[in-house]
Amino acid sequence: MKLPLHRNRTLIKNLIKDAMDLAFAKDEGKTIVYTNVHGSWGRTGSARAPRPMESVILPEQLKEVVVGDIKDFLGNSKWYRDMGIPYRRGYLFHGYPGSGKTSFIYALAGHFRMNICIVNLSEKHMNDETLNQLLNNAPLRSVLVLEDIDVAYANRDSDSMNGITFSGLLNALDGIAAQEGRILFMTTNHMEVLDPALTRPGRVDVACHFGLATQFQVRQMFKRFYPKVSESKVLDFLKFVPEETCTMAELQGHLLKYKDHADDALANIKEFVSTLQPRKPRKAIAADD
Repeated sequence: MKLPLHRNRTLIKNLIKDAMDLAFAKDEGKTIVYTNVHGSWGRTGSARAPRPMESVILPEQLKEVVVGDIKDFLGNSKWYRDMGIPYRRGYLFHGYPGSGKTSFIYALAGHFRMNICIVNLSEKHMNDETLNQLLNNAPLRSVLVLEDIDVAYANRDSDSMNGITFSGLLNALDGIAAQEGRILFMTTNHMEVLDPALTRPGRVDVACHFGLATQFQVRQMFKRFYPKVSESKVLDFLKFVPEETCTMAELQGHLLKYKDHADDALANIKEFVSTLQPRKPRKAIAADD
């Protein structure tokens, strides 16, 4: 005698298992982005293909330093435990808007097959309790991202942003209940306004400066758009884009206008540079500070 569908536990369990297997298979190898949904983590749309690491063009060695540091952290959980040191790692990416901070985080998540949890500290109804709940209950194999930390809370003497206090923020970062095995990225366009208590070792273990485009970056970007271009044209292009003239996002915007025509990108480079606002280079902080 066959049981009705709603009473056949084995069949229902198998259906649930098959559905879960299909969901996992669909997301395998992709990056899932989570955001705050009423104090819990919720997915934002479909999983996305990982961003290729080579698509993020950074100053020489910066990429290697951060990738190597994360790899070392992930492979040394026992050492942290034996030493009695909290098994957490914090990174601060600071510099100009459009210099590649967020793009690099997405590429790192894809490289290490991890997902991304984004916390918006200026979000309505965010408070100390919600922040603590989010930071200490992130899904497994995820990196946490606090974007524009300067906008949310720059100084211990400032008024709190919504319901978040400065002490609440610090406690969520490394309090007794802080999640073990956590990798956290903070980004800011204004490093100079941050309170030193927020960036001390243990909260920020590695600080990386993302400045205006170097000649190395300009060269790599031009060659990525036009892989068959001659070296003489690369050199001609470099002549018109001095060191630290524009952000990588601005340069990419120019090249996108002529994505199939290197000659046109070169012919219009003077006009592009003339539209840029002069900017004073910001102070860099070494990647291992």
